[in-house]
Amino acid sequence: MLATLTLFSFARPAAAALHRQICYAGAMPKLDLNTLISALQTRTPGPFHFPEIYGSGWDQLYIGDKVKLGHAFMDAVRAGELPGVTDTGRKKDGGRLYHWAG
Repeated sequence: MLATLTLFSFARPAAAALHRQICYAGAMPKLDLNTLISALQTRTPGPFHFPEIYGSGWDQLYIGDKVKLGHAFMDAVRAGELPGVTDTGRKKDGGRLYHWAG
């Protein structure tokens, strides 16, 4: 019994490390401001959530990548890197609400 427990305790961290390598093998996607600006230019002015302009790949991202990209987008908006986009400072329907002036 002791040998089994010892083997299990050593095997578990190795299995967890392998799981991390498999699940997180890819690099986090980068925030492409030019693509986002192009997506915004096709929209009518008004409020929006970041995933609406990110594109179809949003749902396939890991939650951690979504959080990091969302934060990077918010930082870019607040730094004025996306002309015509403002942070409303409000959240609605589970996400931060931005405004596109057009």
